[in-house]
Amino acid sequence: MRDTGARQPGPSGLLSARESRTSPEPGGQISDLLAMIHHARGRPVHKVVLGPAGTGKTTTLRLAHTTFEALGVPVVSGIPVSGEKPPAGSAVLIDDAHRLGPTAFEELEVLLRERTSSVVIAARPRTNRQLLDRLLCSTDTDVVNLAHLNAKGISLRARQAVGRELHQHETTAIFEITAGRPDGVHEILAALLQDRSSHSLTTIQLAGNAWLTRRFAALPPLVQQAIAVAEVTVSVSIVATTLGVSEQQAERLLDEARDSALLLDHDAVSPHVTKLFAQHIGATKLSQLRTSIAEALCGSHALTLTIAQGLAKHNVTSPAVASFLVNSAERCAHSDPAHAAELLDAARSAGAHIAEIGLLRADVAARTGDFANALHFADAVTNRALNGDPARSAAGLASAIRISATVATARGMVPHAADLYRWLGPSRTGADRPIAAVVLFAAGDAGAAREFLNHADEGIPTTYAQGLRLLAEGVDASMAASGRSAIALLARSVSMLSPPPVRRAMPDHAATLAATAALHCGDIAAAQSILDTALSEDRPEKVVTARLQLLDGWAAMLAGDPQKASDRMASLTGDLTSPRDKLFEYGLRAGIARRADNAAELSACWAAARPVLAACTADLFSLLPIGELWIAAAHLSQDAEVQHLVDQASRLLDALGSPALWAALFHWCGVQAAIIADKPDSLAPHANKLGSAAQVSSYASALAAAGRTWIRVLARDFDPTEVETSARTLADTGHRWDGARLAAEAAFRSCEPRIASGLLQLARALRMPGHVASANSVSSLEATSQMSLGGLSRREAEIANLVVQGFPYREIGERLFIAPKTVEHHVARIRQRLGAQNRSEMLTMLRTMGFPHAPSAS
Repeated sequence: MRDTGARQPGPSGLLSARESRTSPEPGGQISDLLAMIHHARGRPVHKVVLGPAGTGKTTTLRLAHTTFEALGVPVVSGIPVSGEKPPAGSAVLIDDAHRLGPTAFEELEVLLRERTSSVVIAARPRTNRQLLDRLLCSTDTDVVNLAHLNAKGISLRARQAVGRELHQHETTAIFEITAGRPDGVHEILAALLQDRSSHSLTTIQLAGNAWLTRRFAALPPLVQQAIAVAEVTVSVSIVATTLGVSEQQAERLLDEARDSALLLDHDAVSPHVTKLFAQHIGATKLSQLRTSIAEALCGSHALTLTIAQGLAKHNVTSPAVASFLVNSAERCAHSDPAHAAELLDAARSAGAHIAEIGLLRADVAARTGDFANALHFADAVTNRALNGDPARSAAGLASAIRISATVATARGMVPHAADLYRWLGPSRTGADRPIAAVVLFAAGDAGAAREFLNHADEGIPTTYAQGLRLLAEGVDASMAASGRSAIALLARSVSMLSPPPVRRAMPDHAATLAATAALHCGDIAAAQSILDTALSEDRPEKVVTARLQLLDGWAAMLAGDPQKASDRMASLTGDLTSPRDKLFEYGLRAGIARRADNAAELSACWAAARPVLAACTADLFSLLPIGELWIAAAHLSQDAEVQHLVDQASRLLDALGSPALWAALFHWCGVQAAIIADKPDSLAPHANKLGSAAQVSSYASALAAAGRTWIRVLARDFDPTEVETSARTLADTGHRWDGARLAAEAAFRSCEPRIASGLLQLARALRMPGHVASANSVSSLEATSQMSLGGLSRREAEIANLVVQGFPYREIGERLFIAPKTVEHHVARIRQRLGAQNRSEMLTMLRTMGFPHAPSAS
């Protein structure tokens, strides 16, 4: 909680130069002192033993006393009475010298200068440090520094006291409680020695807390309060103001706190000590102290973000602290919405009213995917706006509805988002009218959307406002004719809103809508360009980044590169927190699995997607995943699970007048689902819709032609040239995998091996990302067939002949006098040469190539 910049330095002068902070085993310094006494041979020994409380100063003096007596040296404890001198050759031992006054220090100084007696002084290093510094400077007396134990020192002491090595977690627990203070360590080790149970950590906690409580309780009340203030700041002026003492006295209190060793290195306060504040200082007094700290810091303009958050954590109610946190949140909301949310929560704890922070808190929550909090605060703002002055609350109400609509959209409930805007109406929506229009188009209500767009807008035509307007107009343009002109408008809106001049929670974003529209009309290049630009931006909204990355994977999949699409999905960096984004995720997963003929992954994807399918409703901009999951359902005979979304999407498109840009791909998915499910009756309506769209859209025309060709292929009454043309057209419009599948279906249904072989070659070529098949595949089928038949070596042809007849590898090896493992290697090479995805496809391809041959052919 405390600002590190406010920390005070440690002891000054000789003490700061000579003091060491931690030691693995300070007993070594004590042993050196005792050895020096032993070998002095009558020469006076002058030493000052320094150390915080509990480091063993009194024990050191006791050992020195014993050593001097063993050598026959008379020992005097304490400073002799004024006017008296200790006997020559005696030893004077003085404990707690830091408590002595100036007169006593003068007498000590005389005693040390005379050098007729040994003098060993024990003192704390900071309390009365000026007098100690002067004594050391004037007498040139050596210092023995007693420091705290580090982890190694604790382990050494434990080995001596407990008779075993401590586990690392035990050593860590002891150090966290005692900060290495030897007296605390010894007390805990004594408890461990007595308690041999397996609950060592419990023993450590109980013994450590008892020791710490006793130590804290022994401190004077003002020192306890100084430690409580030091949790926030060790600025002498703030401590003085808070405690109502002079700065000189405040500095002495801080020094006593440091010497007590309950104010740790770098003036840190242990969490274990913090827990004692309320018990010993009193909850009321502690609250008053923290409030006084807040007022003092604000009054001196020394409040920092770290301190403000810490005070709020302790529920310190202060308008100044709350205002400071709100202002800080407003400054970082653009670049770091998650941090802004933390600051606003802290401001609320410090007393900020929801009227002050509610709107911003709702907005940053929605931008970070925290939809529960976004809705909570947005509803609070809405209710307050409805109960307040309408004129003053209009802007807040519109923003609250925008955030609520964002949450509804993310949760896959676009119709609810549309209801919110219908209720609000154009007059109260203000500058957010383009956003409302986009939501209403997504819900299938073009009439209401255009009413919002046509409503007079008296706002300033900023870049942001114009960008939103272009976005809505682009969506509107996508409803007319082929809709291709909309891509340019949407791309312009992306340009004006990238990077966003204003970052706000939005139901949908320009880049995602523009890329989605481009994918819907088969313009993969345009979609990829939009996505590349958008993903290159530094975007703090991870929920938006997630949608962009999913669409990037979708573009790769439609371009015929499912591996690249899988890689894109595996490298997702955004958060998929909303059901609507989950719908896109499962749609993409299903599409990749289908194109890889991975039945296991398709089933796993479907099982995971079922709750999302049940939770979401269809909207215009979610037709991509609905279409893919529709086809997946047909593969798995689970049509009923997705039928409600299909029906909703169909009604939505009908309500919008079946716009070619959005309807074509959806109905193509319907054709595919009907073909897979072998439901000719279900195919006809979608084929008719494609036929109608073909009159205004070249993309829809290509899909309609491919649909007609596919129907003829299923009836085994097709023209190979027409199949090739349709397969290539599908590949050119973003459906490479569908084109390859059409060619393969025709090959499997052809009665002419040479025709089938040529179509299979075309199918393989279309499945290869970036590969362009020969332009004359069908017109040169005979040459292709001969190439295919001759593409295998003699040995491979022999093995292929036997594999197609169903012989196992062992028997093939016996017939050809080779090992079964060698047969397996040959079969793998055959699959590779043919480009077959699996054994089943390899066998089908070999049969269409004329295998098994007559014996003479081998």
